[in-house]
Amino acid sequence: MIHWFQVYHGRRKLNAVLTAYLIFYHLQAGGCMTKNVGTVDKLLRIVLGVVLIALTLAGVIGVWGWIGIVPLATGLLNTCPLYSLLGVKTCQ
Repeated sequence: MIHWFQVYHGRRKLNAVLTAYLIFYHLQAGGCMTKNVGTVDKLLRIVLGVVLIALTLAGVIGVWGWIGIVPLATGLLNTCPLYSLLGVKTCQ
């Protein structure tokens, strides 16, 4: 049986993910973030992010699995702030 507390916190986490995505999308649309992630890099980031988040939701790994939001967001947005700082560009 699912307790109301679990449902509330589940929605809260989903809202946090959606908010983070919208912030990244807004920054990219405004031209603040340049595309520097290539196709293979993008696919690996998306798969890693989804796997980490899924394992966290399933209770297999702890809260640290929410870090999967970072590779998922950078993969979906084709941009990595760390790559920008280091001058790395994996796209053509």
